[in-house]
Amino acid sequence: MISKNRRKRGFTIVELLITFSITAVIVVSLYISISKLKEKQERISEKSAVTEYRDIFLNNIGKDIIIDKIRDIQQTGVNSYTIKFKYNYDKTLTINMNSKEIPKNPELCSSATQGFNDSITYNNEIYSLPYIGSDNIRIGGRCSKVNTLRIESAEFINETEWVKLNIKIFHPDYGYKYSINLIAPKTP
Repeated sequence: MISKNRRKRGFTIVELLITFSITAVIVVSLYISISKLKEKQERISEKSAVTEYRDIFLNNIGKDIIIDKIRDIQQTGVNSYTIKFKYNYDKTLTINMNSKEIPKNPELCSSATQGFNDSITYNNEIYSLPYIGSDNIRIGGRCSKVNTLRIESAEFINETEWVKLNIKIFHPDYGYKYSINLIAPKTP
């Protein structure tokens, strides 16, 4: 009978330890699940931002190419092109690869003062690459913030019957998956 009375007074230390252990395991597993879900959500929003950027650019340049038809393309500078359309007007396309100054094996630093962001300018409208994280890199003695999403190369292939625009957009996690490729027929 004495043991029954003691039992009614409260929990034993062992029971409390087991309860706290079970609670701790549940809390840790919930924390891990929530952090993985948050990371997955960030990745989805990053991919969505890059896809939206590419689609907006392709939609704007695509309208001109499909409706007004390209007559010719001339390179007017380093990564700068003049697109001549069938109805005798021109538009300029410039690919601004500011991150080209970044060395192959950059030295990382703690705080950045200046930022590098690549962009594409078409018909005086600037399409800056979306921000998807950055690295602080030492360039020319200064620490600069550099977008991890970069334009690595750009080329126009101008054939007699068609034109191809290839802009390689690189991200360390996604590779070249979101590059811009556009092929269009030329009109005489």
